[in-house]
Amino acid sequence: MTVEDFGGRRTLSAEELLVLVGDYALVDDTGEQRGRIESVAQEGLSVVLTVTEEAGPAVVSLAPEEQVTVEPYDGGKAPVVP
Repeated sequence: MTVEDFGGRRTLSAEELLVLVGDYALVDDTGEQRGRIESVAQEGLSVVLTVTEEAGPAVVSLAPEEQVTVEPYDGGKAPVVP
C-alpha cells in the first residue's frame, strides 16, 4: 500500500481492478461515489464489477482498457481528498 492509497482517488484501467486489494468505491463521472465494489471478475474480454448501490447490487461491465476512478471505501466516515 502506498501513500496515494490513503484518502485519495485513483484512476486506473478496468483491467487493473482485477488485482486491486482492499475496500474501494467506484466513483462516477460527476465525482460522486456510486457504491462499494463487492467483486471484480473477468468474463470473456470484459471486466465485470458488482457494485453495492442504494437500490441494491448493480453489475457493471467494462472494457479492459476503460479508465475508471476509485477511492478507498470508508462508509462515509472520512472526508475524501480529490
